[in-house]
Amino acid sequence: MHLAWLFLGFLWAPQVSASVRNNKFRPWFPYFDYHWRQVAQDQCVTEIRDFHANNRERFHSPFAAALNCILENSGESIKSNLANSQVVLGLTPTIMSFMGSDIAEVAALSSHHPLLTIILSLGAPGLQIRHIFIPLEVAKIVNKTPSKYVRLYHGWLTNQYRVVRRLFNFGLYALAIGAVTNNITASLYLDSRAVVGFRCGAILMPLAWGLLGLFPALFAMGAVRQQYGLPNLTLRQSGKGAQIERSRNLMKESFEAPRRWICEALFSAAAVAGVLQLFYGTSILSAMTPVSFFDALPIVVRYAASNIVCRALLLVELDRVRIGLHGL
Repeated sequence: MHLAWLFLGFLWAPQVSASVRNNKFRPWFPYFDYHWRQVAQDQCVTEIRDFHANNRERFHSPFAAALNCILENSGESIKSNLANSQVVLGLTPTIMSFMGSDIAEVAALSSHHPLLTIILSLGAPGLQIRHIFIPLEVAKIVNKTPSKYVRLYHGWLTNQYRVVRRLFNFGLYALAIGAVTNNITASLYLDSRAVVGFRCGAILMPLAWGLLGLFPALFAMGAVRQQYGLPNLTLRQSGKGAQIERSRNLMKESFEAPRRWICEALFSAAAVAGVLQLFYGTSILSAMTPVSFFDALPIVVRYAASNIVCRALLLVELDRVRIGLHGL
């Protein structure tokens, strides 16, 4: 079933790529929409027509020629506004990293809810990177005291009928998928109305940054299984006996994994992947143009909303894991 969804994703990607490319220089961000439309229909109509027809007789790069024409026919006040927006967008990956979840928290949650962990990593475009080349002690995360509010929520939910518990679980996954959808649509909205200055012909680069959080999460999920001798990664719930054994392993403050070097390498790979995502996102978003300052702010807010939702869901479910391990 999961392979079927992956196959559908590969079929969907080329259609999205073609749609984004064909819409370049057609929809514009609203703040300077009047100016962009006027320039596109008057001074730059030839360059934009060549781009859409992929005509390279006049220009080696029709995409760059169209962008240069648009910027050359813009006033200094507009260019200053565009520069301010590039600063805001360039800071977005760093802001998302501060707001995101810690890699150790992601690894701890994946021990009980691997599918939810994957969804949350796709919905949150940033992870906290605190340690490189240092193994993360997941036991310290698991052994923290749960929030009293989550204790009350967990106690109330445990006493409800099974159908109610299933509805709340469905709502949890619906919120996580909603965060992923918001992350994807915000990236596509930005990409369809702007270009990357140093790579004009590239498309879906903001979307790639928004989804790259999956790789640090996967490395961390593999590392915690090596560190505490957990079962191999599976998206299905394991039996009760396996869950008890898994819980006992996670609560250990120290460990002696038979292949400890693999665990350390995977944790380091997770940290490096997070740093690369941060660098990539900063490079891409700081080069997006033409985007005004007031058009950039709603995009940052949308990314932040996905990050906050995923962070909140992770904290709640991680506290419920702690309650399951230590009791109420």
